[in-house]
Amino acid sequence: MKVLYSKIKAAEDDIEKWFELLLEADIDEFVIQNVENRIAINLHDVKLWQTYIDYLKELIQREYDDMESTDNENILFDDKSQVQSDENMDDGNKSRVSESEIHTMQHFCAKFFDTAKHQNFALPRPIMYYILKNSDHIVLQKLFKSCKYFFAEKFTPICYSLVETHKETSYDNEKLSLNYKDIKKRLSQNTFVTTSKEIIPRLSRSEAKYIELWNQNLSFDDLKFLIEHGNVIELFLKNCDIQEEADGNLVELEKIMEFLPNIEKFDLYPVKCNSNTGHALSNLKFNSKINYLCLANINGESFDPNEFRKFCTANQAQSFSLIMAFDIDKSLLFEFVSVMFEYAESFEDTDFKCYFN
Repeated sequence: MKVLYSKIKAAEDDIEKWFELLLEADIDEFVIQNVENRIAINLHDVKLWQTYIDYLKELIQREYDDMESTDNENILFDDKSQVQSDENMDDGNKSRVSESEIHTMQHFCAKFFDTAKHQNFALPRPIMYYILKNSDHIVLQKLFKSCKYFFAEKFTPICYSLVETHKETSYDNEKLSLNYKDIKKRLSQNTFVTTSKEIIPRLSRSEAKYIELWNQNLSFDDLKFLIEHGNVIELFLKNCDIQEEADGNLVELEKIMEFLPNIEKFDLYPVKCNSNTGHALSNLKFNSKINYLCLANINGESFDPNEFRKFCTANQAQSFSLIMAFDIDKSLLFEFVSVMFEYAESFEDTDFKCYFN
């Protein structure tokens, strides 16, 4: 064993060889402890994860084969012990969540908890907890579909569509239609929206790519909760005041667009600008091309038209529609309007409309 230990230490930089040497010890507990210790040091070692998961699959299959070979009486569950186990599981669930929260979830998932069972996985509980805690909506959805245990452990309904309605509240195929009277009463605080003011504090996380809000007054923090993941493709904020937490003033346009590197359609009013807005926008980096940009009720200060033109030229799609409506003195915008009309005429599929309130 001492010779094998020396070989294992010498092979630490080569994962495949290191793992093969661990297997030579022919002690499953020895392999598991060493691998999990290494994973704990670097949770992002993908190659080690893949190797370890393949090993666990083989280990589980071996244990299953051994179990099948035993007498059936040894694997039957006694009815009384099963009932006791279920009672213990229910007690565990009650300790994790409030009674009202369980009632909320049962409203959407009838009979779910009646059939959920505790699971013992090959991976240790801390690693399973880490996976659940850090999963995005795609991984969570796969986990929820694989076993009820995961949803019982993490009350996070995934909503690909969240709509406020005057009809009865319903949750169907990950589409939540929420009666406006039920927002506080029935919406779980753990809800994960992948698509207001009262709804946002009750959400766990948002990775929504398509967002449309009307007639809302939001703090900048509320808006950042919805968009800071950086993958928003379409954002429509119509008659929505986006306000700074400190003083209640409107947030400048460039601060909002910092969080929209993948935006393709953007509609915002009212819009707050300052003398530096043109320069700030032209310095932002975007991954996608914008095909629709509507900025209405633009107020504050006029900004550099040439810098704004530079921003549009760098980030416009092949077909681009730009609409701007100003609440600024028209006499201050003569140069701006002239530059933007000249810009629009220089591109075949670019349309520019300008209005003054």
